[in-house]
Amino acid sequence: MLLSPLSILVINRFQHRSLLFGISLGLLGVVAAGSPVEVTERVILAPVFEIKDTYRSMMGPSATQDFVLAATEKPELLWIVGFKAEMVDAKGREVRSQEFMCHSNLDVDISAYRRVFDWRKNSSRRLFTLSQGQYEINFPEGFGIPMVSWQPLRLNSQVLNLNHPGLRTKVRHRITVSYVRDADLKREMTPLFMKAAQAMVALDEDSTHWGTARPDEEEHGESCMIGTAVRGDGREDKFGQRFSGHWVVPPGEHEYRALVTRWLNLPFDTTAHYIAVHLHPFAQWIQLYDLTEDRVVFHADATNPLRGIGLDHVEFLADAEGLNLNRRHQYQIRTRYHNTSGVDQDSMAVMFFYIKDQEFKKPTSQELASRLHYDSNLRDLEWVKKPMGIDDVIQRGRSPARM
Repeated sequence: MLLSPLSILVINRFQHRSLLFGISLGLLGVVAAGSPVEVTERVILAPVFEIKDTYRSMMGPSATQDFVLAATEKPELLWIVGFKAEMVDAKGREVRSQEFMCHSNLDVDISAYRRVFDWRKNSSRRLFTLSQGQYEINFPEGFGIPMVSWQPLRLNSQVLNLNHPGLRTKVRHRITVSYVRDADLKREMTPLFMKAAQAMVALDEDSTHWGTARPDEEEHGESCMIGTAVRGDGREDKFGQRFSGHWVVPPGEHEYRALVTRWLNLPFDTTAHYIAVHLHPFAQWIQLYDLTEDRVVFHADATNPLRGIGLDHVEFLADAEGLNLNRRHQYQIRTRYHNTSGVDQDSMAVMFFYIKDQEFKKPTSQELASRLHYDSNLRDLEWVKKPMGIDDVIQRGRSPARM
């Protein structure tokens, strides 16, 4: 499939640049939505993590933090246009190796979000995930995720260490969330929301396709490969089928295919304008495959380092014209891993689709205030009674688990 080079950007690079550190605000003048507008950068430092052991994926020290983008006098509409994560030293000043990043997740209370924006559709609470291979997301010009200034966001940060046994060092995540004020825009933004699709392996022969009661191989593709969960018993769908999205990859080359139509659960025909990918070391590529039309919709390659274990780069897509997604089509994730380590490794394969919200109706400031005041489910929330202060960051942490 050929796409215009002016409308599509597939990048696997990371740029270093100086930023304010600490809990702070910076202003950057750029062009967005067709006219000059100030982009505000909300910079958050995660707690300091002490690395004193090797940690595999999802096993290192982690913490969560709650914060708001802006403690405005009245709730107002903002648009998130970018998300960036860097590993830095304990003081938050010097950039450290990105190989210590397991992930940086940004979540929202999706039930409150749905009520504030009067949604009827469902969506994940996850707004962003960055991990090894991609450390920054910037939407195409004029696109963004709508957000109310008072609504808290939850940041989850976790570290790993795959290559340095015996190392003792301290690092932390430096997170930058970029947004624009709707009141400053001269043209309307195109609203995006996120849908995720996760590859799963079956944990027994009776499990075929996640969330599918009567699978048909011609329509839904071949059954999931049978695999082994990294830990625990995996997950059951509503039909009692058992799967895992975090599975063991034995040595050698392995290709995995999984039906993800139920994961996407598209509420309408739409277009994807950004696709980010989450993979683990030894991944070679990942695809979104349209089974209905028998074609590859999107393909992203992964680059592994010449030495050690990790991911140097993972391709992503940013496309102002958009890739078509049809709610009546069947979609499959395909991914290939080449485990050259000689021992079992862990893996995941997830795509994050930022798709155009065909049903979005921009609320006025009066509508926002009215919904926050009169919706009993919202009125009892602390952040509705008064905005969280710009420096009121709530931190939570836990000790690292062990394999």
